[in-house]
Amino acid sequence: MRHYVDTVQNSLGVALQGVSVRVNVAGGGLATIYSDDGITTTANPLTTDVNGSYGFYVADGRYDLVFSGTGLVSRTISDIEIADLTQAQAGDSTWVVGALKSGSTNPATAGVIQLASADSIDWRNNANNANIALSKNSSDQFSFGSLVLPAVADTVVARNTADSLTNKTLPVANSGNNISLLNLQTGAAALTGNSGDQTYYTYTLPANVMQAGKGIRVTAIAQHTTGNVSTVFRLSFGGTFTTGLVMGASANAIVKSVYEIFNANGFTNVQALTTLVADTGVTTTKAFYDTAAVSTTSSVVINVTFNVANTDQWTPKLFFVELIA
Repeated sequence: MRHYVDTVQNSLGVALQGVSVRVNVAGGGLATIYSDDGITTTANPLTTDVNGSYGFYVADGRYDLVFSGTGLVSRTISDIEIADLTQAQAGDSTWVVGALKSGSTNPATAGVIQLASADSIDWRNNANNANIALSKNSSDQFSFGSLVLPAVADTVVARNTADSLTNKTLPVANSGNNISLLNLQTGAAALTGNSGDQTYYTYTLPANVMQAGKGIRVTAIAQHTTGNVSTVFRLSFGGTFTTGLVMGASANAIVKSVYEIFNANGFTNVQALTTLVADTGVTTTKAFYDTAAVSTTSSVVINVTFNVANTDQWTPKLFFVELIA
């Protein structure tokens, strides 16, 4: 609320008595004005006194002043900002040391600009026909025009924020970023041999995870918990088997099989496969190299298998798949 006082004079500087002064809300109708600090309303329009003076109290805002009278050409002074920065009221924005604090309920308690939940910051668009607001909704998401952040659908790139891993650049481990583990499975019940390939771990590689020039590492660990017959271990990559390696010809032997599969540069359907199998029972390590032609633009089923007679059992211990390039 501000006490606004002024005088009306002619071009010679002579005070004009009896001039009508109409106070309008800027661009609108009559404003409510007071004869004191917001308690007693007074007539609007008001009239200049013998000294050409007039005055009124009015709430902080923007106003138009319209002057008229006998023998006078009416004149309007538009969009006058009338405000009392020394007298804050409920709903007023106030300046505090180093900050602008909103007059809305529950404004922020810190920051250079301290806004309440329902407040917004608005810009005029280039066409000068609409405002673009930066605001916050009830879910504590920020919106600016049609952009909402954070969002279930990323409106910046038009993709879900819960994306599958596809052809990402993965920094080395010492960068602090270890986004490489695609699957992890722990121990399972013992499996009895049947003289055929038995799957003891399986995993489906999602489509397009392994792009051209990229690879995965499959690690499987099992223990020979019953019997001591030699066992053949191999991997099926989309139905293409690696060469079987014979291991585990001792009781309680632990066999660790590591398979690395790479797409050739420029191809998603040409693979090189390496096998490295270690046997703790006889402290033996074997390796082999194979090839495959499986499209990784579709999902690929990966099985690790063992083949042993029905006199023996193997117990799965651990399995994991890593993206390594």
